[in-house]
Amino acid sequence: MPGIGSGIIFTIFILRISGSLAALLCLIANTKLTPVLVLSTVLSMTNLVSRSVSMLAPYVSHNVDNPLITVTLLSSLGLVAAQYLE
Repeated sequence: MPGIGSGIIFTIFILRISGSLAALLCLIANTKLTPVLVLSTVLSMTNLVSRSVSMLAPYVSHNVDNPLITVTLLSSLGLVAAQYLE
């Protein structure tokens, strides 16, 4: 019978994979939606915003009661906002 530690390790593994896939999908969406002449500028601005948001991760994990729900809600908000780009 697996212990609780294996469940936590599996959850962290799935969260890391989903984070990598989300970043990859954002990169693909940027290249498809942006004209070639301004693509490097848009990718650099996207990188700046994503790095700035990722610096808030320790704050969310320590100061929010349930960080998984918070991250899920913020990701869903980003998904809804991305639908308006098309």
